[in-house]
Amino acid sequence: QPAVRVSWQDAVAFCNWLSDRDKLPPAYERHGDRLELIDPVTTGYRLPTEAEWEFAARNDGKQATRKYSWGSDLPLPARFGNWADASAIYLTPVTITGYDDGYRVAAPVGSFPANPLGFYDMGGNVFEWMTDRYSIYVVGPDYVSTDPVGPRAGESYVIRGASWLTGRIPDLRLAARDSAISARPDLGFRIARYAE
Repeated sequence: QPAVRVSWQDAVAFCNWLSDRDKLPPAYERHGDRLELIDPVTTGYRLPTEAEWEFAARNDGKQATRKYSWGSDLPLPARFGNWADASAIYLTPVTITGYDDGYRVAAPVGSFPANPLGFYDMGGNVFEWMTDRYSIYVVGPDYVSTDPVGPRAGESYVIRGASWLTGRIPDLRLAARDSAISARPDLGFRIARYAE
């Protein structure tokens, strides 16, 4: 099962513990009572950046163009991911009519097809913490950025993906993003690291 009800601080503390176990440099360092991403970033385990997550989620094997985890067209294919289906009607007011994924809440990791890059559950099951703090991006015609990591200050962090409580089709888009401050029953994390 995916780890859920984990705060951002708990998730990055786990990443540091995993780095220590594997004799890698930690990716986060303590600043007062909080862990913060080390700059420049190390090769230790960490949460993915929002840009990394979106590239891995939207990549169709040729270019990053997919709109949803199953592709770019509707309707949803049968049993393609874990979202708010008919069995979740007692847990959330909005469900996907006629959809049945076989799970009322979170599904075991890898229960649904992997994306073209081999990643599981990029667009469903549980939301995922990103390393980035949340901000609203203002993009103009001259805007160019490579793997941005968000602002250095703020209380909320970006969450990406969708969860077993997501029942609106627009929220299933891989471009959809939200923020969170604390742990939730439909919010987990994914681990990343730079190759040496």
